[in-house]
Amino acid sequence: MIDIAKLVQADIEARAQLGERKYGGRLTTGSRNNITSPLQNAYEEALDLCMYLRQEIEERRVYEAKGNAVTTMQPFTFEVPGEPERKIRHRTGEDGHTYNPSEAAEAFVQSAYMVVYGKTEPVPKVLFRLTCVFYTKNRQVKDIDNMWKLIADALQGLVWANDSQVWDMGETHREIDKAHPRTVVRIEEL
Repeated sequence: MIDIAKLVQADIEARAQLGERKYGGRLTTGSRNNITSPLQNAYEEALDLCMYLRQEIEERRVYEAKGNAVTTMQPFTFEVPGEPERKIRHRTGEDGHTYNPSEAAEAFVQSAYMVVYGKTEPVPKVLFRLTCVFYTKNRQVKDIDNMWKLIADALQGLVWANDSQVWDMGETHREIDKAHPRTVVRIEEL
């Protein structure tokens, strides 16, 4: 965790030191470093801030107009308790209807996600890295790519609009944890 207040305090101190070097002292009541008033200086700085904000807004608008997505998504992690499941291909029942045997497992992944982050809207036009660490009870043979695919499919509609947005499997791997089987999921924007 980053303490934002300490960062701001450091910025203020750096600014005060710049003032000492530039004007020969720190800003105090009654001190006038130039002809304009502190209020006029603050107003002009606020105008500069408005210019920088408008510049960023326009640059993002142009970037998005070209079909790109502008996000500030930070990497995030959540945990799915229990023995990791694998994706099973859709099956056709005796009545000819197709069904998804992994539907319950996908719903369980979705609920684990929503416990932490709630119901979210998927982010379109952004590429992701999906890293999974599968902690299993034993070395039972399970295809790691099918375990990963279950997570990717489950998060479609919550994190990404389509799982084709997931371009990287990160450092996905398996480990043994007999006492606490689970899946640790980490999602990052590329």
